[in-house]
Amino acid sequence: MPPVSKVAQVWVPVKGIPLALLFLAACAVTYFPSTRDRPILSFLFRLGLRLFGERGNFWAVTAGIGAHIVESVITVTRCRRGGMDARGVAWWLAMTLLMGYPALRCATLATQQQSERAKCK
Repeated sequence: MPPVSKVAQVWVPVKGIPLALLFLAACAVTYFPSTRDRPILSFLFRLGLRLFGERGNFWAVTAGIGAHIVESVITVTRCRRGGMDARGVAWWLAMTLLMGYPALRCATLATQQQSERAKCK
């Protein structure tokens, strides 16, 4: 595996932990009604209902966020294996969190092109 900078090894996993915990809390209040009586989780549920109108919309948003998180993990893994620098990995991570699969596909193609250029040198 090609060397990856210390920034990419530390920054990406550590900064993603609060987002993952927030997402798990949103999923807990959406999918498990018994968790809604907890103080912070009940606030999160009420906020989600206020933002998205009804439980079905809140469910759809959390499912979409979950899909983007999984796609982002795949993107980071592919970029790091392809030897991309920390700045490129962070850029593709942000793009995938915002856009989802299209950014994952573009990151995969960019990594393949970068690998082919490295072989030619």
